[in-house]
Amino acid sequence: MNPDATHSVTLSGYDMMTVRAGLKAYLRAFAEHRKLDGGDTHPDDEWQRLQRHVGELIWRLEDAGAESGTLVIHSDEAVEPRGEEQ
Repeated sequence: MNPDATHSVTLSGYDMMTVRAGLKAYLRAFAEHRKLDGGDTHPDDEWQRLQRHVGELIWRLEDAGAESGTLVIHSDEAVEPRGEEQ
């Protein structure tokens, strides 16, 4: 699989909530892991890249799940994707 290729998938609202919750749990687990090992296995730059990447995914899922014409209030974990107009 080409990691830079884009893919389409159809998700229900429930599916998107589940994926968002899983991504947020992943960030919490990763942060706890880093805390326990003092960041030895995952340095700050790797953690920051992961937070940005996962945060952008969360942002896009939050946008995709919003009703047309509504104001989206993004979660704390969400990060606005670089170079994308909102």
